[in-house]
Amino acid sequence: MKRHIKEVVEVDGVPMRLEFIDEQSVVVNSMRYEISYLEKNKHLFSLIVNGTTYDGAFQLLPDETYSVMISHKNYKTKIIDERESIYKKYKKDTDEKKNIVMRVPMPGLITKIFIRVGDKISVGTRVCVLEAMKMENDIKATESGEVSQIFICENSIVEKGETIISIR
Repeated sequence: MKRHIKEVVEVDGVPMRLEFIDEQSVVVNSMRYEISYLEKNKHLFSLIVNGTTYDGAFQLLPDETYSVMISHKNYKTKIIDERESIYKKYKKDTDEKKNIVMRVPMPGLITKIFIRVGDKISVGTRVCVLEAMKMENDIKATESGEVSQIFICENSIVEKGETIISIR
C-alpha cells in the first residue's frame, strides 16, 4: 500500500494541512480536490484544480519560504513536511531562544484560531477553540511571549498532548 504524503503548509501565516492521496488527488483541510500539475520551467507552472486552470510562478526566498503568484495574487508560503513537524514536536529545545510549547489537554476538533505567528500574547489570551464531546473549550495561553509557530489549523483534529503553538 502506498503511503500518503502529509504536509503542513503556511500560506500568508495561516497553516493548512495537506494530504496527497495520489498523483491526482489532494485533501486540503479535510476537503478533497482533483489536481493536475505541469511544471513549465524552473519557476513557472500550470495547475488544474477540479477542472479550473491556474497559471502561476514561484520563487524560493532567502528565508526558506516561497513567493507564489497565482492569478496575479502573491502568497508567502512555507512548507513543513510531516517528518519535520513530528521532529519539531518532540525535539528538545536546545537553542538560546528557549521556545515554550503549548499542548492541547484533550482530543478534539480545532474550530477557530485567534492568533497568528508574530502575535504578542499574555497569560489568558484566547489561542483557539477546541470542540470535544460536543462542547466548545477555549484554549488560553499559559505563558506570555511571541507566537513563533502554529502547528494546527482550523478544522483539524488533534490528539491529547499534541503541540498547538510555540511561544518565545
